[in-house]
Amino acid sequence: MGNCNHNFVFVLPLIIIISLFNSTAGEQSNKQVDSVCNQTPNPKFCVDAIYTDPSASDANIVALAYISFRLASTNATNTLSFITDHHNPNNGSHGVTQEEGLKQCSLDYQKAENALEAALADLDSDTYELGQYAAVAAQSAVHCEHSLNATKMISSSLHSELTRRNTDLKLLAGICSVISSMLVT
Repeated sequence: MGNCNHNFVFVLPLIIIISLFNSTAGEQSNKQVDSVCNQTPNPKFCVDAIYTDPSASDANIVALAYISFRLASTNATNTLSFITDHHNPNNGSHGVTQEEGLKQCSLDYQKAENALEAALADLDSDTYELGQYAAVAAQSAVHCEHSLNATKMISSSLHSELTRRNTDLKLLAGICSVISSMLVT
């Protein structure tokens, strides 16, 4: 019984030291993420998005660029697929205007997807012309949003979902833009 207490006395300081080391490492990574996210319009969204990637806690600014551009690219790809699933030019039941709006959003998201893929390639080449790609992605979401707002005959659930996805891409592109400016300086 005394031996058990003796082991506890040695293990407890070890646990405390490991905890302090881990919390210090966490603070450093949080400072980098906080530095980025505090410059975005929605810091909570930024933090939540970045930490969906398990490598974010140890990421430097270049790794955060990869994370943010991959997230934006995934959003654009998934949204393009969503639009494609709902776009049926032969379906007249929702009216021509819905199909025209979805067609325009499809073109916008193809443009965003291409820009974000180019940004990821830029990161691989160390040329860092990233700001323009983030701007193209954000502008594509804004243009899609305007196309949807001009659409008179679109279902409210489809409109809501695309509005949410447009907002997410704009916020993700904002994160990419902030990180891009940090890489240039």
